[in-house]
Amino acid sequence: MLEFNSNPSAYGRQPISEQSIVDVLAEKGSLTGRDIAEHFGLDYYEDRQAIFHLWAVCTSSVIISRKTVGARYLRIDKDTGKLEITPSVPREFADFTAWGLDAEKVASKAEQVLGYHSMVSKGKKALAKRIVKGCGNKLAGSYQPNSLESSICCLLVGDVAYGMSSDFRREVDGEYVKGSDIDIVIIHSDTAPAAMINALDGAIYNQKWRALKQDREELDYIIKSIGHVRKQAVMATPRDSVASKIILESVLIYGSQSLYETVKGIAMSSGVAEKLHAMAGQAILLREAEEKRLLEELVGKHSAQQQQIASQKSS
Repeated sequence: MLEFNSNPSAYGRQPISEQSIVDVLAEKGSLTGRDIAEHFGLDYYEDRQAIFHLWAVCTSSVIISRKTVGARYLRIDKDTGKLEITPSVPREFADFTAWGLDAEKVASKAEQVLGYHSMVSKGKKALAKRIVKGCGNKLAGSYQPNSLESSICCLLVGDVAYGMSSDFRREVDGEYVKGSDIDIVIIHSDTAPAAMINALDGAIYNQKWRALKQDREELDYIIKSIGHVRKQAVMATPRDSVASKIILESVLIYGSQSLYETVKGIAMSSGVAEKLHAMAGQAILLREAEEKRLLEELVGKHSAQQQQIASQKSS
């Protein structure tokens, strides 16, 4: 049985052995990584080093079975351009992987996990649609019939669009929210009246705070013109690359289907998809190397510690 030293001085906890995890799984059945962590009194956000060690113990085990669900997709740091795969190692362990002793039961648990994320994502998507449609209906009377709806496309992006959002309680700027953000990108035609777009911005901003206070949901949004989309499709900066990437990953929730197709066509014709595919390939290799390094590092520490203990006993 493996037992990794979880560096108790770093977070005030004792090492967690493979056997102790096996005992928990034997008693409780298949669990997510977050369930396992909570059993040992670990907090996903506060005890991150311990979460990595739990992942290493479970991943290295020949006794514990696992099944991971959901998608892995490219993440680009908007400031540095660093390429990563999301979910991260600890989040994939905690929220998207079922662990257990019986492969068939692990697969069943994994389906439950996928169903949970799908259900939460559908709820967040429905809220996003209600908000943007409500704002659109509210402003419709102030402009020509259908002028707003035909001049914009509202896109849902991020975890919710992928069906991978969660509602685990977390804190944002002193406020508790339900898990994953709801991220929306609003693109308007170059000829849309500025007053109309400004009014839409104000209406959604008000709904952003209402969603936070009433629904405990964090709503983030950005508004840009289709002309700006064309400039960003060149992908000259990391921020441009991020902006182009999320358009290809998006889901239309309100507005003009024709404008949406035009927006996606800009990205496709500019070679964005090919560039992102190459970036994703690089990110996958980096992720594989990161996981290998982490496992070797943790296993190496364990071996060194065992040799030190043996040496002390023999002296």
